[in-house]
Parts: sequence; C-alpha cells; structure tokens
Amino acid sequence: MGTRASFNGRIVFRALHFDVKAYAVAESAKEHLHILHNKCGVPINMIAMCPQCGQNITAENRVMGAAWEDRFVAITKEELEQITPEAEENRPLLVAGTIDPSQVNPLWYDKNYYLQPSDYGSKISYATFSRALYEERSAAVVTYVVRGKYHLGMILPAENSLILCDVYYPEHIKSLKDYNIENEPLAVTKEAVTLVVN
Repeated sequence: MGTRASFNGRIVFRALHFDVKAYAVAESAKEHLHILHNKCGVPINMIAMCPQCGQNITAENRVMGAAWEDRFVAITKEELEQITPEAEENRPLLVAGTIDPSQVNPLWYDKNYYLQPSDYGSKISYATFSRALYEERSAAVVTYVVRGKYHLGMILPAENSLILCDVYYPEHIKSLKDYNIENEPLAVTKEAVTLVVN
C-alpha cells in the first residue's frame, strides 16, 4: 500500500512552475489514548457544557468565536469564510526569495516534509530548482496555505529530493524573557569544561 501525501502544492519561482506532493518526514510515535468507562471498558462520550449556565450544548447552539481582550466574540459563518484563506489547491507555494539556511535559528523549525514531483511534466523543473538551490547552498523562502492556515517555510535541497521545513513566523517565537526567566552567565573554569567534553 502506498503512502498518502500530506498535501499537494505548486511551487512558483520566477519562470518555474511545477506541482509537488508533500510527505511528512516523521510521524508521531505517541499512542492515542481514550478515556474509558472503568466498568464497561468502552470510550465515553464527551458532553459539551456551558461553564457559565451549566446547560448541555447541542450542535445547533454552538458558534465559532475568538478571544478578544478579556472576552470572547462570536464569528458568523460568513465572517469566517472571509478570514479563512482560500483552499490550498488555489494557492501555490510562492517563493519570496532565497537565503543562506544557516542564518535561520533552529528554534524556528516546526514540521518537515519531503517534496516530490507529482507528475512526469514537473520532474525537469523540480530537478532544475533542486540543483540551483544545491549549487548556491541556498534555501527558498516560501509562503503557502494548508488546511486553511497560512504557513511560512524553507525549501532545502537534500539527496535527490527537496525538503520543506515549516517555520514559525518570527512573532510567534518566544524568548526566555517572555517567561520572566533571566539566565545570568556563570563563571565556569576551563578545567570543568574539559571534564565535560572529554
């Protein structure tokens, strides 16, 4: 049985336009646990209940909403459609430019995907793009949409393949100061470092 692609896309960079399939580099090894009734041994139903009035909430009484300052604001279906990006089939992986990948902090990386050409016609453009990145020792910076969410990424060349690294937007990266943690540099002797390294 073949492995299913995580998503499909079209890379657009200057005169090159080619279709790719993205395959997850890793999969979660976590076991998915369920909450069971201890007597019957079957999964229990999760009941939606309003914490303010205590009523059980049915699907008809649910709306989407967003946190805003100190409260929640309901969003209509029409408003949600306006703020949701169009489907990824209509949105390519747009290459904004190229950078030296060593300039990107590894803390910014999220998920990684193997990119493969989706059809015979895309193979030459794919190989050309991959070779150009390899020879220039560069990564392509891309923006794209998957499952209704905008993403920032880097495409890197690797062993007859391209790797798409999903990257956090800079404003989503937290520093230790965001957690009110300040690590002061400590004086460490050269002998102590030698003991650890050797």
